[in-house]
Parts: sequence; C-alpha cells; structure tokens
Amino acid sequence: MGTGSLVSVDSSTSDRLARAGFAVSFSNDMRAWKQALVADNRFVSPHFDPDYSTPKGAVWIRISDQLTGKLAACLAYRIYPAADYLAMVEDGSIYVDDPDEWGFRPHRHGMGHIDLSGRVMSRGGLHSFMTGQALSFWICGIALEVALQERVDVAAGITLPGPHVPLSWYGYQHSAHTSVHEWPNFPNQPHSIEIVWSHAPEIRQELEQRNKLLREMPDADLKTIAKEYERRTGLRRT
Repeated sequence: MGTGSLVSVDSSTSDRLARAGFAVSFSNDMRAWKQALVADNRFVSPHFDPDYSTPKGAVWIRISDQLTGKLAACLAYRIYPAADYLAMVEDGSIYVDDPDEWGFRPHRHGMGHIDLSGRVMSRGGLHSFMTGQALSFWICGIALEVALQERVDVAAGITLPGPHVPLSWYGYQHSAHTSVHEWPNFPNQPHSIEIVWSHAPEIRQELEQRNKLLREMPDADLKTIAKEYERRTGLRRT
C-alpha cells in the first residue's frame, strides 16, 4: 500500500469498521485534507500542510460514514528514508522543503541520541469528527497495518505535551519531550513538543495484540473494544 495504491489496504481493522458502518479510503490530495480541517476549525499539522511544503508522498487516511459519506476521522502520513528523523525536526526539513527560505529557526531537541533512522513513517493530522466510536484508536490501527505492509523501520509523530490515553492507543511505545520549539505556520509562538515513536518489532507486536482482541471480541462495538484495549495496555508508557 502506498501512493500508487490508494483504494484499500489488507486490514482486519477496516473489516471491523465496515461492519460498524464505516468505510476506509486513502488519498494523496492533501489540499482536500486541509480543507476538511479548516472547514471544521481544526489544527493543520504543518508537515502535511500544502501551503508550507510540498509533502512528497503524503497520504491521508479517511474514515467516512458508509451511508452519508461524511468524514468521521482522518490521519496523514509520509514514508521516506531518514538518516536522522530528529535532525529533520531540528532543522525544519520535516516541515518545509526549504527551511532557510521560510526563515525556519533551527532548534535543539535536547533529548540526547535516539535512533530514529531508516525507512520512517511520519504521522500527524489525526482528527476525529464523530464522538462515541473511539475512531482515533481505529484509524491508528489502519496506520499500523500500512506501516507493516510498507516495511517501515520506525513510525514516528509529533504532538503537544499533555494528558493522553496510553501511547499504545495511537500505536506508539515511546515518547520524549523536546526543548522549546516553533512550528513554521505558527511563527513566534515557541512551545515544547513531544516526539512519539515505535520501531518495527513493536509495530508488529502491537498489531498482533490488536488482532487478538478483535478475535476475542467478535460482537463488541468499536468503543467497547477500544476501551478494553486501553484497560489492558494502560501501564505501557515509556
């Protein structure tokens, strides 16, 4: 599955979503993704924003209501080789094609050495538009399945620090706070960010655990399954 195949992904997650009345699709039209977020006054993740970079290879996953076609949840990602993902965060190249042209001010992440290199799936732009279905959990499951099929070495993302459900809800196993940082589409508004990530063996293990739960709870609704997963994995945060 990649930008050349944007219709479906082999997925037990999407099969369960279909049973609940939701359809999963993929698109590389990042302007449509941004328009959907802006229309609902949502935050636009800068490293997928077509007005701040040309997000080569970017794709967004869409969960929609099967009957109405209405957008229910979305998540964006890119897969690319990276010698050092954290260095790209520092120098701004994760966000914009030419950081100097945009006047991006490099920042030191202050986290020491963390090996986030190789074939990286960089994720962001996660939004749920329909409450009560735990769709953020389910769309992250789709992203994990894509990561496994694309044979990535690392899945990584950037978020704001704060109280969250367990990292495994989003398909991550590790997190670390950076020093003060600044996004290119929010100039002069420095803040701390959180880097989250999993390596390939952890992605595989995460999927195995999710699929095991699906087999154990064949008739449960989406929210019940997600909450049970949260209960089982609530202490796994590093």
